[in-house]
Amino acid sequence: MSGKGRSNAVKTKPPRPTTRRGQATRQRLKDAVAKLLQTHAFHEIRLEDIAREAGVRVSLFYHYFQSKVDVTSEVLADLL
Repeated sequence: MSGKGRSNAVKTKPPRPTTRRGQATRQRLKDAVAKLLQTHAFHEIRLEDIAREAGVRVSLFYHYFQSKVDVTSEVLADLL
């Protein structure tokens, strides 16, 4: 793998949503990751799994988070 990083991750971190609906969707994605981490190892979780658990499309994930690592970092930071 070249040093370019993952091609499916967005280059810049998306801003936090300003609407209540956007905030709720972002929280559903974080909750989905937290739930999946209870039964699966990080490397086993796919974006499709997160989106399915949250009830959204995969493309919407990138509207709220830069990558799977980004959302997982936030979930773990919230726990600490």
